[in-house]
Amino acid sequence: MKNLKVGDNVKYSREWLRNTGIFTGEICFASGRIIALEPLGKTNTLAVIDWKNPNIPDRVLTSNLVRADKLHIERA
Repeated sequence: MKNLKVGDNVKYSREWLRNTGIFTGEICFASGRIIALEPLGKTNTLAVIDWKNPNIPDRVLTSNLVRADKLHIERA
């Protein structure tokens, strides 16, 4: 689950953005706060996120996120 918890400020991970081909737009720069975590099967977790933007999906796999304060140490 990447040690994410309710209340964390998150962004989409660079790896996920690169793998999906998203290089511009709102999603690249989105920053939001986790308001809930929902188990999805035995190994996955969905984060419910308040992005403050209705155009960005509010449920995201935690594996596709990174804490905003840890973005600078994410692999490039």
